[in-house]
Amino acid sequence: MRKSRNCTMDEHLLLFRLGKQALEEFEGEKGVRRGMKRRFKHDIEGVSIHDAELLAQLQEGHKHTTSCEAIMLLEGEIKACCWDDEGKIETKSLSERGDLVVFRPGQSHTLFVKQDAHIIVVRFFPKDKVQEVGERIAVPLPGELESLRKKMLGTHYPLKEILQQIDQELERKKR
Repeated sequence: MRKSRNCTMDEHLLLFRLGKQALEEFEGEKGVRRGMKRRFKHDIEGVSIHDAELLAQLQEGHKHTTSCEAIMLLEGEIKACCWDDEGKIETKSLSERGDLVVFRPGQSHTLFVKQDAHIIVVRFFPKDKVQEVGERIAVPLPGELESLRKKMLGTHYPLKEILQQIDQELERKKR
């Protein structure tokens, strides 16, 4: 085994296996609120890695105070949305496998999942700072998007109609 700075390579290779702590399944209200079916999650030395299956919907808004969040599309179609304190929205479409978006620390963001999707999420700290990976902080979506999300969470509104309204609102906000 090759040595590097008095350490064997084995000391740097960590093996994770699926266990009770790694798999989270979201059912009922929690699944609808988070917009997620299930995820495999591992946290190690200030990096959090999630392999997640998402539901087609507008997810809750949130931000991470000190960590960056990178989202890579594996399957499906997603619009990544971020906004400032004045409610100005910026969107990026992720439509091909490998498309990637990175949200900076403190940036309010959400995902508009147009069809069930599969993503990889990596949360990490900028400039090689190893810290504890904290919980995300929920933040309200800008104005009309929040009201559309509330409508969508009500069972009497058809999902397709609400997704079209969200698309129209995002296009209107970009102007």
